Amino acid sequence: MLILALTLTLSLGVSVWASITQFLNDADEFYKTIGLIEYIGQAYPQDDIVDADMVADLVELDLSEIADDPATLLWDQTARYFGYVEGFKRDDKVTQVYQPALLVVSRVTYNTSYNAYTAVVADSLYSSFIEVDDMVILLTNFGALESDRFYVVSGLSFIDWSPYGILSPTEFSNEAAEANGINIPPILDITVNADEGIAYDLPEVYEKAGESLQVSQNFVMVNSTDDLMSLYPFHQEEEYLLEGREFSEEEYQNGDSVVIISEFMAVRLEKTVGDTITIGFAEPDSTGESPKYWAGNGFRNEADFKIVGITNTIKGKEWYVYVPKSVGVPASTMPIGYTVGQAVVRNSEAGEFAARIDQLMQGRFNLTMYDQGYADVAIPFITILNIAKILTAIVAVVELAVLIFFGYIFVYRQRETGETLLLLGQVTWVSGYFLLSAGVIALIATLIGSWIGYQFHDRVLQLVADAALSQTLIDGRYSNGNLSISRVLEFAPQLDLAFFLNFGLIVFGVALLSCLIFLTIAFQVTRSKSSVPAALAENGRPPTCGVAAGNMLFCPSCGVALERLSYRCWPSRWFSFWDSFLRPPTAISSSWKMFMKILRSPVDLPISRVNRLGDR
Repeated sequence: MLILALTLTLSLGVSVWASITQFLNDADEFYKTIGLIEYIGQAYPQDDIVDADMVADLVELDLSEIADDPATLLWDQTARYFGYVEGFKRDDKVTQVYQPALLVVSRVTYNTSYNAYTAVVADSLYSSFIEVDDMVILLTNFGALESDRFYVVSGLSFIDWSPYGILSPTEFSNEAAEANGINIPPILDITVNADEGIAYDLPEVYEKAGESLQVSQNFVMVNSTDDLMSLYPFHQEEEYLLEGREFSEEEYQNGDSVVIISEFMAVRLEKTVGDTITIGFAEPDSTGESPKYWAGNGFRNEADFKIVGITNTIKGKEWYVYVPKSVGVPASTMPIGYTVGQAVVRNSEAGEFAARIDQLMQGRFNLTMYDQGYADVAIPFITILNIAKILTAIVAVVELAVLIFFGYIFVYRQRETGETLLLLGQVTWVSGYFLLSAGVIALIATLIGSWIGYQFHDRVLQLVADAALSQTLIDGRYSNGNLSISRVLEFAPQLDLAFFLNFGLIVFGVALLSCLIFLTIAFQVTRSKSSVPAALAENGRPPTCGVAAGNMLFCPSCGVALERLSYRCWPSRWFSFWDSFLRPPTAISSSWKMFMKILRSPVDLPISRVNRLGDR
């Protein structure tokens, strides 16, 4: 009963140990901890600007120490570049108060109500909302205009005190064009007299200017990454996949041309997962906030990308696309946005990582740890696991002592019985008798204890889960418990009956080993001269085992003289037993047959005569 009770207790302790260890391993894969490094600038958290102070301070920040930190699994520095996808139009530009426009207008008239000119759009080279045949208001800053002329006008368009678009004259600004010596004035008369009537002749440079505006006003932000799910929007599940999948490890390593776009972009482009888009790449201008592109020069390079995933649309990021960093898209020399990068950190070492990296955060740089709720889940279970290890170790020591005592009682204390059986000549089955009798008792006790442990382990693990839940660190009822996402991993370990039975067999094996050890100790024979009469010794030595003195064979341990030469002393019998014991079916069968024979006919033993030397 003691072995049964201890096996039951130990099996429950081991099941708690194994279940929590399994859960913590699952949690380590389920949760991802990142250390997000940002610069808290004046326009923080705006994500698409270049802060000159950040550019200057970033020179003093040693990012290699973050990448080389022992807790860092991956350092993914922010890498962004400008791209363009034909046919994509950004809606966020429409919300801007002033937007560039390049139009061909005609039928200009002065409107006294507006104190400005009204005109009809003959061609919209570029505008986010003014189209052909729309009415447009031209401010008087354009100068005196005539109704029968065609003008190409450049300026900033907006909607204010009129239902029509309003255009204010501005110089066309494009660094790439200026580098080529191209200058476009706010207004140019392009009227020509043709046989069919008044018409216009648009210089090619204006067509290039319209194409350039199309790119600079509808560019996409290409985000290169080594781990998509470590980027803050994905890590905090603000942005997530609606269709398709994230990048595979092979795509990260091989630099495959794959891309993930937003649902908004997919609808605009009429694309879905598996389709291909062409992205043209343009380097940033001097501000770092817009592409330096002139249609006459073309893109820096273009490449086809296969769409493998489509995300939900986040306002202000519908024009973001994501590609593996290994593709080779260049990163802007000036950081765009306030995110320096993020380090993927070992969940269990987040605290140590934060302590070390915080020392590097000088000025406005800031480190924020996001663990998706790992610490809240893991710490209570780690505490319970440590307690379970201590209690399980104590019970294991107690059970080991009991099993040792079990071997001592059932084998060592029965050595006289074994000696008697050996004297009766029962060599091939005496060891099996002790092992079989003790083994059956141990096997029954350990298997029953393990089976009962299996029946109760679910209730015990539920108590563990309830205890862990009561020790959670975050209370979602309060604001500080909702600063970041907390993912939920259910504590539902899967331990089957085989686990407990295997454990019971291990305990049984220890019990059997204890019996074997005590069996060896109990029947170990040391040859002693005093155990053999001196008269029977030759040259002061007793006869050796298996050597007859006349017709007698002497056992040097107990002084027994066996009349049959076929009998052997205990050491020879012991090794003979082991030879038979290595063949369990034969040994057990032989022992069982001999045991039944003794029960049936205890006097019919295969011994002719056994006499002690003292009796002779």
